[in-house]
Amino acid sequence: MFVADWSGSFGLWTVPVRDGKPGGPPVLVKADIGRIDAIGSTSTGSYYYNYRYDSGTRTFVARAAGSQGALPVPDRITADFAGGHAAWSPDGTRVAFIRQRTSGGLAIHELGIRDTATGEERIFNSRAVAPPRPVWFHTGQSLLVFAPDDGEPTAPSGPASMSPWMRSGAFFVVDVPTGRFTRALPVLSERYRLSRIAVLSPDDRTLYTMGDALSSSQVSFDDLLAVDLAQQTERVIASVSSPGDWRALPPGVDLALSPDGRTLAVSSRAGNRDGNRPWRSEQTTLFVVGVDGKDQRELHGPYVSNTLARVAWSRDGRTINFVRETGDNDWEVMAIPREGGNPVTTGLGRQALRRTTAEQATSERFERLSAALHGFGVHPDGSSLLFSSDVNPRFEVWALDGVNAVTRR
Repeated sequence: MFVADWSGSFGLWTVPVRDGKPGGPPVLVKADIGRIDAIGSTSTGSYYYNYRYDSGTRTFVARAAGSQGALPVPDRITADFAGGHAAWSPDGTRVAFIRQRTSGGLAIHELGIRDTATGEERIFNSRAVAPPRPVWFHTGQSLLVFAPDDGEPTAPSGPASMSPWMRSGAFFVVDVPTGRFTRALPVLSERYRLSRIAVLSPDDRTLYTMGDALSSSQVSFDDLLAVDLAQQTERVIASVSSPGDWRALPPGVDLALSPDGRTLAVSSRAGNRDGNRPWRSEQTTLFVVGVDGKDQRELHGPYVSNTLARVAWSRDGRTINFVRETGDNDWEVMAIPREGGNPVTTGLGRQALRRTTAEQATSERFERLSAALHGFGVHPDGSSLLFSSDVNPRFEVWALDGVNAVTRR
């Protein structure tokens, strides 16, 4: 017996086996069984399994009861919904997020927008997207997302000659009123593969991201780039001396632009590799650099940040917030002045969030929060904050009787 979604949802199926080969067509034993882990069957025809439910990535919105340093202190959870990598709209009335669903055994990520007042959601399912977080244009009418590419971009000198893995996606602009996806960079760079992580300048004309030089045999995003969206040109702002290997969704790596649009805060993995997982680096360094490439300086590091959380500026631009691990799979948000100095704790962390007042269902989920923080953000007016995290599943042991009657058909 096995689980498959051949009928449109996860069901329990059986197939007879004779001499190590299928002895007949598969038969559906139970439809809509969900995500389960098999325990085993009995001689009397009962099938036991662990049923997993109420898991995945969720976003929580917390009302603030004041502030400690540059961050508001959460007082009460006001919203709890499925999806992660969430980002406030510029006016704070909406939250963009990415939600995962399963189709044909494959995980598909879709862009969604949630109205913070009514809770009404809109899912943009005309095209799958990819984490991390979507980025709002400052007009509030468009979003920048990274999405799988269904047609190769055009290189300036002709078709791109790249491996499928390296041309697996591109930046798209999503028009919120119509839901239309348009490629942000119709012309493919001949020099770089761009990171999925990006921020926009205040006038929405420049995209800041990291670039992996195509001339290098290493997959390493060494250069911090400014890409002119209108002219389709790029320039190097700064180089990262030891960026590590930034594959797919890199932990501990992020960009944030200061409120005045002049300075980038960058968390970059320092290049030290975990021996058991050589493609990942645990050590992260935080530095700042002007968008003109001047005044680059290290603020803190190396420190452990194996999370997908964002780096964020305070609203007054004086402080940079970042996430570090504290041990025992816990994390906390730290704050450091933009000029440098010793980082201090903001009081916001996984344990503090667990103590936040919430409805019963949300409080129970807090007990199952994992250490995977996918992002946090402060409301534009400072009145609340949101954070996205994985929630470990609940388990129940179930028994399905009469299975032998089906398997004997």
